[in-house]
Amino acid sequence: TFFVIGRPDRADYYRLIRDKGHTIANHTYSHGIRKGLYDSPQSFIEQVNKLEDLLYEETGVTTNIVRFPGGSSTAKKQKEAIVELLREEGYGYVDWDSMTGDGGDRSLTPEKAKQTLLRTIKGDKISVVLMHDYSSHTLNALPSIIEELQAQGYLFLPLHYESVKVKK
Repeated sequence: TFFVIGRPDRADYYRLIRDKGHTIANHTYSHGIRKGLYDSPQSFIEQVNKLEDLLYEETGVTTNIVRFPGGSSTAKKQKEAIVELLREEGYGYVDWDSMTGDGGDRSLTPEKAKQTLLRTIKGDKISVVLMHDYSSHTLNALPSIIEELQAQGYLFLPLHYESVKVKK
């Protein structure tokens, strides 16, 4: 599942994700955590709707899953009202529970990304893994991550609205 932001210049990537059969999900248009995204529930839902319009225009795909930039806890006092607006608009949301650490660890290496993921997944039967497409370390670690997790019996599935990890 690819949680994308609003990048009209990257519409070809949106179409590639769709054409390869992957799920496209909403990560707000701007990802502007410090630029007003969480100022109000309305500012957040406007960003969701703006991205939704772009994705539909470029791919014909509508989304119904959102990932809060920074995670839902980043919304702080606005979270409850934002979640209510998302429900009214027919969205569920998801937070990650394991990660490679590629979102901010400047000392990351492919091996460290793999070890961080294996440590944070903690043997959970179902997990939502956070990885970023801009990280070469994650990209380089991905084959061995997949191999290791498959050896442990994990399956890789896209998120969808009915997924147990999607909060409604």
